[in-house]
Amino acid sequence: MMLNEFFRVLKPGGVLLITTPNRGEYRRRIQEGALRLLMLLRRERYADLKTRENAKSRLLRRYLNVTGHTFVNLEAAEQAKQIGHFNVLTVNTLKSQLQRAGFEVVQTKLAIFIPLIVPGMLRRWQESPRLLAAVERCIRRLALSRFLLSCQMHVAIKAA
Repeated sequence: MMLNEFFRVLKPGGVLLITTPNRGEYRRRIQEGALRLLMLLRRERYADLKTRENAKSRLLRRYLNVTGHTFVNLEAAEQAKQIGHFNVLTVNTLKSQLQRAGFEVVQTKLAIFIPLIVPGMLRRWQESPRLLAAVERCIRRLALSRFLLSCQMHVAIKAA
């Protein structure tokens, strides 16, 4: 596992900063629910990650274009032409995997709110970072970070 290798190569007291998409974010939940429903209706099953990602790209292409979510092109990734997140984790899952690898997680932060309909709105949000920051503060005050914020960051240290 990648985290075990990070732990092995870090010196005692070394710090690991890891960021990844948040699987618990609402757009991903919608995406996964839609994929499960479509596959159930079509009586399809996916046995492995490659089959699942190919089904997602085939079945959800319009949804992904509207929401701004992208999917990984596995053939391009295998040829090192594209990188992406194949196995997106929830905040708690990644945190527990870091701990199992031997790290002490000292900080966890969620950030980046992305509206459901991205293309036009995102341009306006990018032009107004203050507005985006205010929305993220409001999300944190309402304790909705794990559901509404799309990026997770963990700071972990290797004990001395």
